Amino acid sequence: MRQSLRIRNARTPCACWPMKSVLPKALVGLLLTASNAFAETHTTTRADVTGISVISMTGAGGHLRRGNNPLDDPTPFTCNSGAGCLVTIQAMAGLGLSDSFVRICSTIDGVDALPNCPYELRELPVPGTAAASLQSATVSSGTHMLQTILRVKKHSKDSVLPKLRGWQIVYTIYER
Repeated sequence: MRQSLRIRNARTPCACWPMKSVLPKALVGLLLTASNAFAETHTTTRADVTGISVISMTGAGGHLRRGNNPLDDPTPFTCNSGAGCLVTIQAMAGLGLSDSFVRICSTIDGVDALPNCPYELRELPVPGTAAASLQSATVSSGTHMLQTILRVKKHSKDSVLPKLRGWQIVYTIYER
């Protein structure tokens, strides 16, 4: 049986094509270029299968500031199920040397997904540490906005702000 998979640009509204059979959860994507909050190039991969949409993004590093540092642009998606959708988010950011508090948080419609993300003290003797999170939320039918933010708070006035070495985000939307 031939299976159809539709890949679309991140700026295109969601209208998933039907499948003759369901693919395994491991989906194949197509790399597309867009811009992120750090004005660096990043890639966006979107794959849609009946009832499941996956949006995967990866990006280069940059200099962080105290406060909110958006990793990706706000990403719209549409939940077409009358019963709502489950959204899962996996996010990781590679960090350089720092003694600042950091947390990586994903938001849906501007509200932190669950579980809430506490600050973690980063005392990094060696570069190459990562901040990571796994969050989820349920949403009603309709259009929603996803975004992931790296929040930085100095441990003391002399704290060193971390350098972002790169990041990866995977948003998965399951229709209920």
